[in-house]
This record gives sequence, C-alpha cells and structure tokens, in this order.
Amino acid sequence: MLCVPLTVTSKKEVSKFLSAANRHADCIELRLDYFRRKPDLKKLVAGCKKPVIVTLRKKSEGGKYGYNAKARLALYSEAIRMQVDYVDIELSSGSLIAGLEKVLAGSRTQLIVSHHDFRSTDRKILSGVYVSMKKIPGAIMKIATHAQQIEDNVVLFELLRQAKKDKREMIGLCMGDVGKVSRILALKQGSLLTYASLGEGSAPGQISLREMKELYRLDVLKQPKVFGLVGNPVEHSTGYLFHNENFAKKRKQALYVNFHATDIRSFLGAFAPYVEGLSVTLPYKETIVECLDKVDKDAAGIGAVNTIVKKSGKLIGYNTDFLGVLAALRKTSLKGKNVLVLGAGGVAKAVCYAVASKGAQITVVNRTHSKAITLADSVGGEALPLAMLVASPEFDVIINCTLLGMAPKISGSPLTKAMLKKISNNRTVVFDTVYTPEHTTLLKCADSLGLQVVSGVHLFNEQAKAQYNHWRNVL
Repeated sequence: MLCVPLTVTSKKEVSKFLSAANRHADCIELRLDYFRRKPDLKKLVAGCKKPVIVTLRKKSEGGKYGYNAKARLALYSEAIRMQVDYVDIELSSGSLIAGLEKVLAGSRTQLIVSHHDFRSTDRKILSGVYVSMKKIPGAIMKIATHAQQIEDNVVLFELLRQAKKDKREMIGLCMGDVGKVSRILALKQGSLLTYASLGEGSAPGQISLREMKELYRLDVLKQPKVFGLVGNPVEHSTGYLFHNENFAKKRKQALYVNFHATDIRSFLGAFAPYVEGLSVTLPYKETIVECLDKVDKDAAGIGAVNTIVKKSGKLIGYNTDFLGVLAALRKTSLKGKNVLVLGAGGVAKAVCYAVASKGAQITVVNRTHSKAITLADSVGGEALPLAMLVASPEFDVIINCTLLGMAPKISGSPLTKAMLKKISNNRTVVFDTVYTPEHTTLLKCADSLGLQVVSGVHLFNEQAKAQYNHWRNVL
C-alpha cells in the first residue's frame, strides 16, 4: 500500500488533501498531532474513502504538537469506536498501549506499534525493539530509523524478512536522504505499506506520491527486479529517470534507484542479494574491479567498470562507456588524428581505449601527472604537463573527462577560452563527457570560438542503452 500522511490542518487544505488522497493513495494516515487543538475526528474519518490510520504521535518520536496521555487515550479510543482500520502508537508509550488493548477487544481496528529513531540505525537496539514488539499479540510492528549510511537500509530489510518468517505484519523503512532506497524497496521486501507525501512530508526523506507511482510504478509493480546506480555522489545523475522510463516503456517488472555509497566493498557485501544489476559511477569505476567475480575483456582492458550484471549469484563487470564514446563521436574521423584527453580516471580510460581502437594519437593531461603517464603508456600515447599544454600543437579532438563543469558547480571548466583558442583550429571537435548540464562552460566556450561541440548527453544515452542490453538476460 502507498500511504499518504495528512500534514495540513486548515479546512481548505484538508479538503484538497483528502480529495487527492482518495483519488491516488491506497491508505490515508490522519496525523492528529499536526492539529494544535483537538480535531473533529468524525468529520476527518468521514472524508476518507480509503483505509485510515489514526496517529497521534508524541513529540519525542516526531509529533508536531504534544498531547498528554489522557487526551491521547481519549482520541485513540474515539477512533477505535469509529472502527477505523488502524491506530498507530509508539512502543515507548507503555501503559497507554495496555489501555488501548482493552478498547481494541472485539474491534475491527488493528493496532500498529511503532518505534522511531531520528538519529541512527542500531542493529542491536532494533533487535531488542523487535522482540518487545513481537510480544504484543496481533500488533503490526512498525520500525522507522535514520539511515546514516546506505547499508543501514539492509538492517530494516532483514527485520522485514524476519517478520515474514515469524508470520507477523510489519512496516519497515529508513528516514533521511540515504534512506530513500528503503521507501522505494519496502513493499518488495514485505512491508505492509510505504509512506509517500502529498505536499509536505511527515518524515525526512519522504518521496512524493506522484514520483512513487509515475516514476517507480509502485502501484503496479509486484515483485520488481532491482537495478541502480552506485557512486558518491549520485544526486545529480539522471540515470534513474532514463532507466525507469525505459523499464516502463518495455513493460518490465523492474525499477532503478540511486545508491549513495561511501564504501564500495561494504555496499556490495550488503546489497548484492537485493540487486540484479548496477551502473557504477565516480569514484568507484576503477576500484570496483577488484570487488567483482569476473570482468569482461573490454572492461579488463580499460581497467574500469561502469556496468554490473548478477548471473548465478556472481557479479560480472562490463564497460559500456567506451561504446558510448564511439557512438557520440561516430561523425568524427579519428584515425591518425591528434586527440587531447583531459583527466585520467575511469571515464578517461574508457575514452582512451575507444579512440585508440580507431587509430587516434592520444595526449593525456591530468592534474596528477604520474597518472597521465600511466594512462598514456597503456594506449601508446604521451602525457603532457598541464603547464606545457598551451605550447603544444593544435588538437583535432579535445575530450574533457574531468568533473569540472558538472552540476552543481557548472561554472567550472578544465580549459579557459584563451587556452582553448591556442590549442584548437577551426576543424577541432570539443567533446565534454559531463552531461549535467548538457551545455557546459567548456562547450559554450568552444561554441563561441566556432568549434564543433559534442555533448556528454550523447555518451550518457548510448552507454545507458548498452547497459540495458547487458541486463536484458536477467530481466
């Protein structure tokens, strides 16, 4: 179920919210703690045409306005007498739960017992919380914690798996930006519901209902296969838009999410059982090679991986960046041409591998000159110190493989307009592998000089299509 929490209180806003929620949500949570004064519960419930959760959250676990125990018991009891579908109360409310259990006897209303930690996800503490919740007969268990690192999401997945084994209903998710993964994947992992927002969210990291339905298709996907982008950062990538739209177009039971990982080996250890394939971005394209079970010949030759497929439980690495490079430059003759490559990371390796295969003469410039030498030697090219670049001969093709100019720092550029003018001629092609924004500062400078430009969007689209082709066999 996709549940939306009521976080507005004016009559006009409530009316508008309920109208939208009744049309688009599966369940409505009435957050009574958002009302400064006791609300008209009967009128609120009457306005709901979908299953209702009545929640009167206390301040220590995220409630907006504090109600004393007597007021809380009275409102919860009123909701139960009205036969609402669920009431949600914190495990830490103690004796109040016992009071509600008496009112619940013989009622159709189901009890949700919840626990919230807005600071962290502590596996040991949550294990104890789970045991305590399980002792309450028939209660639906809800655990929501703050994810400090991507692996914290898996702690909640494991609890959901345990609940399934114990034949108990559970709601499990992580809060915060890093916890968004759990909100999207919660239903697949067995959570009774996941929360989405209509306007202001009721917890950190809550995703809009529209995005949950239109982008991730959580209202129609049953047991989707999971793919995603792993990197640091991932916030500015548009891959999740491309792949989710592509899955929808091809009617695949699959979705794609962003994984913000701070340790690639730890991430793979935690998430390998939950994914079928991955895209890999900075800074892990090179370091991930040693973490995989197998790497294909092109990726091995490049020394970088941007695509992973799980086959028979094994993680296999590929590189589609070089295919994207060749596709982006398909109108540019490369044989015998002088090509300048700026950068020496994973993307630069794929670029060098691609243009070298077409017979180009390669010059590599990088901030750390030793890395430029290593990369240039691998493709029979030469490395040039940045300070000597303006004294070099003109280049036929200039390719930026650095992050300079990428959002949010869009004013950056690896070359000034004056430098670009010195090392180019009127036939020079300037290709920027950065694709957000599409028209980078470097490309704008090149365009103003009358040079041919190639956007990184071409590279991105072509390498993404090639990634999908690798994943087709496991879809």
